[in-house]
Amino acid sequence: MALSHSNPPSRSDIAFTRTQRHELLLTLGTGGVVIVPTETIYGAAIDAANPKAVSLLRDMITVTSGNPKVYPPFTWHASSLQRVHEVIEFADPSHPYILSRVMPGPVRVIHFVNEARSARIYRELQVDPGVIDAGGEFALRVPGHEALREFLLEAQANSMAIAMVGLQALGIANCDQLTEEDEARCVTLGAGVIVNNGPTRFRTPSITVELVHGGYRVQEPGTKALTAITPGQIRESIKMNILFVCTGNTCRSPMAEAIARDLLMKEGVLTASAVTAAHQPIHVESAGVAASAGEEMTANAKIALEQMGVHPGEHRSRPIDSGALLRADYIFTLTRSHLRALENLKHESRSEKDQSAHASKMSKAQVLDPEGSDVPDPFGGPITLYQSTAQRMRELIRVRFIEMGLIKPS
Repeated sequence: MALSHSNPPSRSDIAFTRTQRHELLLTLGTGGVVIVPTETIYGAAIDAANPKAVSLLRDMITVTSGNPKVYPPFTWHASSLQRVHEVIEFADPSHPYILSRVMPGPVRVIHFVNEARSARIYRELQVDPGVIDAGGEFALRVPGHEALREFLLEAQANSMAIAMVGLQALGIANCDQLTEEDEARCVTLGAGVIVNNGPTRFRTPSITVELVHGGYRVQEPGTKALTAITPGQIRESIKMNILFVCTGNTCRSPMAEAIARDLLMKEGVLTASAVTAAHQPIHVESAGVAASAGEEMTANAKIALEQMGVHPGEHRSRPIDSGALLRADYIFTLTRSHLRALENLKHESRSEKDQSAHASKMSKAQVLDPEGSDVPDPFGGPITLYQSTAQRMRELIRVRFIEMGLIKPS
């Protein structure tokens, strides 16, 4: 499932008034620094396309902490995920999917962009190198604070690229709400407008996720540090579980599992080797509605896969259970009868909560063929039947993955 925000809205989530928006735009347009809330903490914001504003915010940081050898990049705040894709061209196919699972939300994303793509970002946002990046490593957010996103859209319409830094950079320890002393300090340092709408929703900083080749890496907070959400919540939010279901889990569904994994690797969404530091965003598995546990894939199924250039893997059959269904984000059955068999699993769940969760998952279960036709069982048939079954499943899985936005049409 995508990132969910269970914390109730707080006072800082209220919309900016017309007067506040006018004063913010006026100050930002003249190269000033403004203080605004997000859902995590308050931040100092500038129009990153204005060199005067960049210098002012850096001067404010220098007064607070001394002159650094290299200024850390400010975080670009985009009004929407669509805006991110308009500005940044992602080379890794897994990255747009990962972003879709964490944005908008209390997540700061770090993404390395090569020289050509960096030049495009500088041009699109009209920012100088080193303002929102460090040597091509860009920092960005789509905040979960709706009022702020509405303002960011307004600023975008005025050709502004809003970048921010948390108020801890200005020496304010508790950045989740502003005291009179905090406001006075911001004004003394040079802030022009302060929108103080009360305590923030999460009352802690955002968590940082790095996009790396084939996946992502969560920056673990310090021992005593708190973030709006935990690394575990990030991993659960990003992970997509795809489940294929047939009868015995020795022919069709394990073939579909291997084909799906191979297709995702060839499209660059998954990497061929496990990377301990980077988490694979998608997990593919299979099961059978009448399967025994521990049986190998049939010999002809393995041969058909290998002839397609697909590694069959070390498969062992397993029967479907409610736990596998509850883990799955997408469930594809090979026939309509398999779909009906999954419906009967709801009786295994004793609690009303489990039955409700099962019903929610079953609403997403569907036959692999978008037209609702069955993929017949090749068990006991000649190798040519396995080959044609594997080829048909590859075509159907490609169609489904295009629908899901995991791969692009060829």
